[in-house]
Amino acid sequence: MVLVNHRVHMILMDGDSFVNILSRDVMPQMGIDPLRMNLVKTPLIRIERLGVLVKGALKLSVMIGIYPRCITL
Repeated sequence: MVLVNHRVHMILMDGDSFVNILSRDVMPQMGIDPLRMNLVKTPLIRIERLGVLVKGALKLSVMIGIYPRCITL
């Protein structure tokens, strides 16, 4: 998978979740400005059965597959 022009070699998948988590520490290493995040006021639930506050959210492009058989989301 390619996430924002960076090849990702390992992905943890949770079929029951609609949330993808990216550490804020990793964002600058990938060239993503943390100031691009939109504030989110809703906590995540189900992580250790507790509510976890979210710092923010943003949309990133993801390419899955190998050209020419790939899709960008």
